[in-house]
Amino acid sequence: MRDILISMMLPQVTRDEDDDDGFDEIFEEVGSSPSPASTDSSSVCSLDLEVNSVLKQMRREDQEKKVEEIESSDEEFHDVTEETEGEEDEDNETEKPINYLELAKETMYRVLGMLSVSHGWNKEREEADGLTVKSQNFEGIGKVLKLEAYVDCSAAKLADLAWGGFENQADWNTEVEECSVLEEINSNVEVTYTRVRAAGGGLVSPRDFVVLRHFKKAPPLSFCVSISVKTPLMPEQPNLVRGENGPGGMIIRELDGEENRCKYIWLLNSDIKGWIPQRLVDSSLSDVMIGTFRSMSAHLTTL
Repeated sequence: MRDILISMMLPQVTRDEDDDDGFDEIFEEVGSSPSPASTDSSSVCSLDLEVNSVLKQMRREDQEKKVEEIESSDEEFHDVTEETEGEEDEDNETEKPINYLELAKETMYRVLGMLSVSHGWNKEREEADGLTVKSQNFEGIGKVLKLEAYVDCSAAKLADLAWGGFENQADWNTEVEECSVLEEINSNVEVTYTRVRAAGGGLVSPRDFVVLRHFKKAPPLSFCVSISVKTPLMPEQPNLVRGENGPGGMIIRELDGEENRCKYIWLLNSDIKGWIPQRLVDSSLSDVMIGTFRSMSAHLTTL
């Protein structure tokens, strides 16, 4: 019976083999960087399968959880109509706590959705060495910036730096002044605090961010996705503007036959608040992404 319920609830994902729309440029070459690995149709097809595999697994886990809830509710059925109107009003006035695990999963879904979109990305910035930042507007999310490049280290090493080395980021990242973990939800989900330096040549004052981070490994992909949250553990600070990040994060992909090289993608959706011209905001965020990537690449050579 359980298997029948799961099969009925699972969405049917079908796709024509010849239909590569939405995946053709996900791992396209970044400018003219020194020694890039060429992107061919086989690598695009491989990513297509990898992203769909992660989505299918997450959907199946969701449906299995729903089946467990149905079975549990059948066993523990109770009449909720016994609640009084006063109790309902009291519940409505009480702010419900954030379900961090559900939010982390939702953020992962949204990042996977953005990752699967190839067309419509516009060039925001291109450096002399080919390092490029692109952008696209997504309904319900807003403007998302994307930086993608190759990194000369193993995927495992880069993933460890992105997740496990978070609190030491201020030691090597010239864009960051402070990083700390406020709360560990479980081994793969945590609430963090980051204070960044002034940007845009000092025209954008320092900001801070409180975000929920979620790490997921689905070889050959590793994800570190994030989204802003509010927590009493870190109220807004004096003389600092509290920015807000939408769904985004870093995606790391192993490369076949290249143990000490990997693909890196950073999706950033950030509202830095304040009365700042959008052109300056876009330029400042591109500066931060490029500066962070260069700092990270330099630091990896010392590890």
